[in-house]
Amino acid sequence: MKILALTGGIATGKTAAARLFEKHGAWVIDADRAAHRAYRPGTKLYRDILRRYGREILASDGTIDRKKLGAILFRSKPERLWLEARIHPETRRLIGREIQAALRRGRRLILVEAALHVETDYHRPFHGLIVVDAPPRVQIERLMRREGLGRAEAFAKIRSQMPRRRKLAAADWVIDNSGNLAATERQVRKLVRELQR
Repeated sequence: MKILALTGGIATGKTAAARLFEKHGAWVIDADRAAHRAYRPGTKLYRDILRRYGREILASDGTIDRKKLGAILFRSKPERLWLEARIHPETRRLIGREIQAALRRGRRLILVEAALHVETDYHRPFHGLIVVDAPPRVQIERLMRREGLGRAEAFAKIRSQMPRRRKLAAADWVIDNSGNLAATERQVRKLVRELQR
């Protein structure tokens, strides 16, 4: 049984790689989904966020609009730190519950997919770290296509993240996702076989 961290920079294809790991037998826990549950309506964190930013960050259904909240966090490091200090502990508690449930089901390979594993040192308790990687030019092209950004905006988003070399330095395994999906899947399949030995 192995429990591993899975991460990658923006537009490296981390989520696509996670789906491929699932296809080949891994149980994937999405930290982003757990984080959304941490501030769903009715939770203490939901109320704290509303007190800090007001009702203008709400979507029409009363949930927190992630894009509106993200815009605030992208512009302000102090605000990002404020939210992270509150959301990370609750998210980790929820992920811990999911890991225990997967272990009870007899899962032999569990991956916890999170964008900020290295930035928050969250990868350290796990048996290893998989980093999904793509060069900056590929990230920029994907961001421009996916989010309709200009080149300068896409570059600014990438620059706001931890430098690529630091994530790669922390990796136990790297999945190169700069090519097509078939090439990525070959790497995933090979790594799953290795991890299940």
